[in-house]
Amino acid sequence: MHPTYRRLFGRLALAGALIAPLLSVTLSQPVSATIVERIVAIVGDRAILLSDLRQRSRPFLARVFDQYPEGPQRSAATSQIYKVVLERMVEEELEDEAAKRAGITVTSEEVDQALERVAIQNGLSPAAILAEARQSGMTTEQYRDELRRQVLQAKIGSIRLQSRVKIEESDLRAAYHALVREERLQLPQRTLRLVLPGGGTPSAEARALKQAEDLAARAAAGEDFRELVRKYGSAPGSGLAEARPPMQEPEEIQRATLGLDVGGVSRPVRIAGVLMIVQVLERAPSSLPPYDEVKDAVHERVYMEKMARVRKHWLDGLRRRTYVEIRM
Repeated sequence: MHPTYRRLFGRLALAGALIAPLLSVTLSQPVSATIVERIVAIVGDRAILLSDLRQRSRPFLARVFDQYPEGPQRSAATSQIYKVVLERMVEEELEDEAAKRAGITVTSEEVDQALERVAIQNGLSPAAILAEARQSGMTTEQYRDELRRQVLQAKIGSIRLQSRVKIEESDLRAAYHALVREERLQLPQRTLRLVLPGGGTPSAEARALKQAEDLAARAAAGEDFRELVRKYGSAPGSGLAEARPPMQEPEEIQRATLGLDVGGVSRPVRIAGVLMIVQVLERAPSSLPPYDEVKDAVHERVYMEKMARVRKHWLDGLRRRTYVEIRM
């Protein structure tokens, strides 16, 4: 089995947006008392029926019935679920046709392996997984068909799309830095701020900005920022700020501080009519391991993100070449 296929296969329960919910929801009441059969979409020469759409939507609709009382909110949520699931079913029809042309198939043994892997990932037996699926309103065959679709998608990705995914070291480092920034948004930090009046006229604003840039450069060169704040921080807000996570700060301060290590000083930012320079004095410790320790996990995340974009582009191409009609 191709290594990339194994990697995708190992992520089956996570990547399968239509599978994971089956493990935790139970249909508490019928979706509809009466099913009126009709065609909701046509893909090439194949029709998608309303009954099929409702069946595929049952696990998600269960949550809607649990969360919302009967009324506008439930109706809106139900409509959105039908829209998303129908789009997924259209994509699957396109994939099935492309797989047939390419001779890509999924065997019963591969579905059995997928079921076993989902069971291991969830700490359950295959029988327990199938029991959960039945509680959600699916038959064993319907659940196995969901698994087959996910395995097929993984195989198409491995055989047809993998070569289109290019990952550079810069991609991995950018993804790691994004994780760092996401975490820092929530970590309390203590900052020291130097605030200067913004100036009331264009010429005054230009002078104020030049002064702020000069002060930031002096701090970056090693000059004591506390002393600069004491000497030049003439506007309200200068001095030591209360410790708080950046997510509780204005966006300007978020952008100024998230990329700074402790001790770092920002460039001047304009906020609420003043110019501000910020130094990060303290920050709660990070729980993220060093880059070298999580590089493989970051690679997996970047791969999945790029594969999703490549797959969408591929599906868009299939859709342009195939007659698709949505009837709801």
